[in-house]
Amino acid sequence: MPTEISGATGVNKVQSSAIETGDLPTGSVLQVVHGSYSTTIASTSASFVTAGTSATITPSSTSSKIYIIANQHVRIVKSDTDVGVGFAIKRGSTTVQSTATSYAFYTYHGANNYSEIRAYQPLQYLDSPNTTSATTYTIYFSVYSGTGQANEASNPSLITLMEIAG
Repeated sequence: MPTEISGATGVNKVQSSAIETGDLPTGSVLQVVHGSYSTTIASTSASFVTAGTSATITPSSTSSKIYIIANQHVRIVKSDTDVGVGFAIKRGSTTVQSTATSYAFYTYHGANNYSEIRAYQPLQYLDSPNTTSATTYTIYFSVYSGTGQANEASNPSLITLMEIAG
């Protein structure tokens, strides 16, 4: 590690060949964590239940922000009525972002019709957790009428967490 000595104060700057976190400007991506989940979770609840999709990140600074990007697979089925689904992103037990309980998307069908939704719902949010402790983000879903399923072996859900320098 070379040392530059000049002036009346002695050491002005210690230099190394490594790029340090403090050398990066605000908005830089400091780390990326990815997770996937493919176990089917069924629900008929209008309240948010876990979809199982989660990832954990440990921010390097309390000023860092965490950018959450998820693609949550869902399938909702019901005969003779409307179907809808809602989503939430939680940091631990705290909801940091959510849609109306069951209206991220919704389809209407009259009597004697079969309703089904199969989709990957894109979700994203920029969070300010204000911590340097390990932090887990989890996707939740809710169902408006019918039976909902999150994830399938052939359709895993994905989540990516990016630490952004604050």
